[in-house]
Amino acid sequence: MNTKADKSEQTSDFEDIIFKYSTRIKGEIGTVYFKNEIPEKKLDNAIKNYGDDIDAANVITLNDSTLFGNGKEGFIITKAGFYYKASFEKPVKINFSKLLDVDIEENRVPGKSKSDKIETELYINQTDQTFTIKINSSHINEQELYEFLCIVIDLNAEGKVDETDKIVILEDMPQDVKLNYLKAIIHCILSDNNEIDASSLSEIQTLMTQLNFDAELRQEVRSFIAEMKETAVYIEELLENMEQGVPKGSGEDALKVSLVKDVIRVNRVRFGSYSAYEFRNILELTNRYNIDDEQLGVIEQGIINDEKIMRGEVEDDQIINNAKELSSKASAVGIPIAAIYMSGSVAGLSAAGLTSGLAALGLGGILGLSSMVTGIGVVVIAGVGVYKGVKWVTSGSERSKTQKREFFIQEIIKNNQKTINNLAEDVNYFAEQVVDVTEQAELNKQKLHKLGRELTVFSQAIKTLQAKGVDLEEVLQRDG
Repeated sequence: MNTKADKSEQTSDFEDIIFKYSTRIKGEIGTVYFKNEIPEKKLDNAIKNYGDDIDAANVITLNDSTLFGNGKEGFIITKAGFYYKASFEKPVKINFSKLLDVDIEENRVPGKSKSDKIETELYINQTDQTFTIKINSSHINEQELYEFLCIVIDLNAEGKVDETDKIVILEDMPQDVKLNYLKAIIHCILSDNNEIDASSLSEIQTLMTQLNFDAELRQEVRSFIAEMKETAVYIEELLENMEQGVPKGSGEDALKVSLVKDVIRVNRVRFGSYSAYEFRNILELTNRYNIDDEQLGVIEQGIINDEKIMRGEVEDDQIINNAKELSSKASAVGIPIAAIYMSGSVAGLSAAGLTSGLAALGLGGILGLSSMVTGIGVVVIAGVGVYKGVKWVTSGSERSKTQKREFFIQEIIKNNQKTINNLAEDVNYFAEQVVDVTEQAELNKQKLHKLGRELTVFSQAIKTLQAKGVDLEEVLQRDG
């Protein structure tokens, strides 16, 4: 067993350490590429073949050890993991945040010739599994990889490695992140006129359904609304609490884009189709997050595209064209397209619901979808991917003209009904409170009046959602 790497190397920035060791880890063959210099086709092939669908933006280095330079074998290093694929071997993934220990051994394997073959193995101990990697020296320098992983273990103990290298949908984020995300949106609404009307509440409830809030979390949101009306709550504190809870490497900047999108979403429901540039609360957020006018325009366009689908205003070919255009614009202005859909569609579909729904159509295997958004934008999946898949699933050009739109509207209707059910539970909560207060009416007239107003708003929100459901059903009837 070899001694561990010199601790002095651990004082450098982790990304610098990755740069330094990448060329050392490379074996006898292959070419190492760094960050923005990595050829796009090689990177795409590497991620699809052995990179576990990680977000391409998180790749620090890529070693292409293939004979023809297609990138399908070699290794990828991010700040969250090491991904490796040798010829005729299964892909290997080492998760840095779960890495506990590593050991190296050389074994002599008797051969037919006079000299025996030396086989090197790395023993990897992680919190969730223990496994062995047989090292092919033509692909990997085993001693350098061992030393690098020893450094990673110490950096992990210091909290300097990323937890993931995928963009995680908001529904899968920690509860504190989701709760503070909703609170920040509510703060933006209440900071205008200190009231939440039925249309705003219906949108907040729909978003809570998309993010899978249980009754307890919804109660915390209700309490926050009441608290903010009566005490000073600062947006800076909410945003800092939200940002602190986001897993490192999971798309921190993407979450900020998503928050801006959802504030625009609520404003459009409240005030109509005004430009995002006309709302003070949106401009304050974009200034905080350094989102420029071009990026804001792309975010707003994503919302407009969704609204058109929900209203049945676009045919399938236009949905596809809009998706392609949005994807191209987002890439040009430096926004991950997945960021616009981290919380789901403004039409009322969750991000997980979109991806799993497409899989239910028979498209999951074709597109390689997982339960999480991993950098492939949902809008592209919904547009280009479904276009290819539906033609495979169904027969007849006439049927495929409305297949996608019908599917999405049906799923929106289901989610809308679930939101109504959640609201009904919340209305029952207020009704019980009214009964309790009524028993002491003389002592609690002010509290009773307040509960009555809140009960009215919640009841109106149910009517708003019910009307939305009727409108969606009418769109389906027109298609039929």
